[in-house]
Amino acid sequence: MGRFEAFALGNGVWKSFLDGVGNAAGYGWILIVVAFIRELFGSGELWGVPVIPQFIYDLGYQDNGLMLLSPMALIVVGVYIWIQRYYNRKLIESD
Repeated sequence: MGRFEAFALGNGVWKSFLDGVGNAAGYGWILIVVAFIRELFGSGELWGVPVIPQFIYDLGYQDNGLMLLSPMALIVVGVYIWIQRYYNRKLIESD
């Protein structure tokens, strides 16, 4: 919330509105990506439709029920940040 206020103080209404919409869209996108990954690996289904072929289960794959629990969302977000920083070195903070 503080970042939004700081941006709004230094910019006009339209830029502040676009900043809020952009941040909301980014946050929504992250929620969708995390939910997609957790559902895919946690239950092997998306919207109740099995998407992992049976032969993969025959090879020994098992659904990871741990992925469906809340703490795994933090791990998925951490991996997402790690991948972003690996491909974009400018995101790494220097001490």
